[in-house]
Amino acid sequence: MEGILNCKRWLVCALSIAECLMLAPAAHAQINLNEGSYMTPAVDAHFDDRLNKVVPPNLSFTNSTGDKVTLGHYFSAHEPVVFMMPSYKCKLDCAAEMHGLALAVSNMQLVLGKDFQVVTVSLSPHDTPEEARSAAARAWQGIPVSSKLLTGWHTLVGDEKNVVLLAGNLGVHFVQDAAKRNFNNPTGVIITTGNGRIYRYIYGTQFMSTYLQSSIKAAADGKRGIPTEQMITYCYGYKSATGRIGRLLQDLIVTSGCLTAVLVAGFIGLSLFKEVSGRKKPPTVTV
Repeated sequence: MEGILNCKRWLVCALSIAECLMLAPAAHAQINLNEGSYMTPAVDAHFDDRLNKVVPPNLSFTNSTGDKVTLGHYFSAHEPVVFMMPSYKCKLDCAAEMHGLALAVSNMQLVLGKDFQVVTVSLSPHDTPEEARSAAARAWQGIPVSSKLLTGWHTLVGDEKNVVLLAGNLGVHFVQDAAKRNFNNPTGVIITTGNGRIYRYIYGTQFMSTYLQSSIKAAADGKRGIPTEQMITYCYGYKSATGRIGRLLQDLIVTSGCLTAVLVAGFIGLSLFKEVSGRKKPPTVTV
């Protein structure tokens, strides 16, 4: 009897855990309601391999102080450039990849602004220099760093023409909605040599400082880029108009939670059946 009660307790506990797993993402979406919620990820968001292609230096953008600049301003003979194309309004993977890059840079022996430059360009033509400054501040939040080093971290915005041209030349294949405010885009960085030749793609939102540093050094030496395995993390754009999670992602979460509950319940039920059926009947006493 005690074994049956224990199994029931485990079953209730397991079902409660499964329910929490199903409800947690929805609760997270509610917490971030002011920031918007997820869109369905687009399978077309990816990096195109453009290794050893040269990024045009004449593309024009606006920096975080409102000054007009061209990409050529950041190119020099021996200072590689680490490019990233997020959306500054995105508080999910785009913010995570910027913070991940800042964290990796802070742990490197190479000096930002001296040995290499970081250039981030927003995918959204609606982003402003003020939003570029805010995105940079969020990226470095909680990371001790000298303000002098941050002179090598450049957050740019631009019009649609130049943004699309840069994305095409870097191989950043992104998808946007009709209003051009929400984006599905691959996350990662693109490292170029000092003259803007693409050397390497590093994918994801977190970056190993040792690998990033060795890649920058190789780019500084003018080495030719070779393909690396693509491990893409999609950045889900916001759907602030509805404040609802994307249907495909929501269905996946619910299905996974239900499947977890069924598997746990089945395992406990099978264990309970074996325990009950395995018990020996008490011997019959004849009087």
